[in-house]
Amino acid sequence: MKKENIYKPFEIIYEKTNHCPIKDRVFNFFEFVYIRSGSGEQNIKMNKSKYGTGDLFLISPDDCHTFDVKSTTEFLLIKFNITYIRSTNWCLNNKSQLEYILSNVNNATNEIIKIDVDKYIIQNICEAIVKEHANENLYSQEIIKQLINSLILLVARNISAYIPSVINENTDKKIQDILHYIQNNITNPDKTSIQNISNHYNISEQYLSHYFKKHTNLTIREYLIRYRLKMLENRLLYSEYKIYEIADEFGFTDESHLIKFFKQHTGSTPSKFRKDRLISR
Repeated sequence: MKKENIYKPFEIIYEKTNHCPIKDRVFNFFEFVYIRSGSGEQNIKMNKSKYGTGDLFLISPDDCHTFDVKSTTEFLLIKFNITYIRSTNWCLNNKSQLEYILSNVNNATNEIIKIDVDKYIIQNICEAIVKEHANENLYSQEIIKQLINSLILLVARNISAYIPSVINENTDKKIQDILHYIQNNITNPDKTSIQNISNHYNISEQYLSHYFKKHTNLTIREYLIRYRLKMLENRLLYSEYKIYEIADEFGFTDESHLIKFFKQHTGSTPSKFRKDRLISR
């Protein structure tokens, strides 16, 4: 599989096509994919969902992805590397937290913007990027850079809405690694058992539990439940997967096992949760 690189802080590509411009590739950078018009299906890490006009996706480094174009699609591709994140003056208390949030989008399949008012703002930002990129007027590159920065912060805000936040400016690198491991393996109950997590980091279960609680104010079991629930809710609201398909994806023994888990922690069945939330939107 072809792996692509970029050698500058960011790169803009606009393309109107009947074919996927980024089929079966992995990158060493982040990439926003904005659908200016058109429809089809996106596949990131073997997770499929439909795309349409106005959708925005964020693809993380090393994620295998492709877009199956059903009708002529206008793609706006915005590529930026980790150096761009680290070198930009964000006026934030913790730049690493922004990097952490963006890096964990690989667990959030489907369109990532959940806050309705942000969808309108993002649409205008992307339209402005398309026009500035096409015209290349005075200060266009600086304007595009500021627009990309705004886009990154808006996306980070939306990702944070469904990734349980347990880090702050005092969180060290090791706990971020553990959280990243859990989030990358949340669909595999064996890998996210406390025993296997402690084995992965060559520490005792007792030390892991104490260390995790100290740095997050949650027990590791509480975090696992919270994060699994957030991801289940995300699938229920933003995918067309059936309940038994979600149960299989997240390693439940069967649909009834998922229903029992979900109802125990939310008081609602997955079907009722999906129906009630969709009605209220």
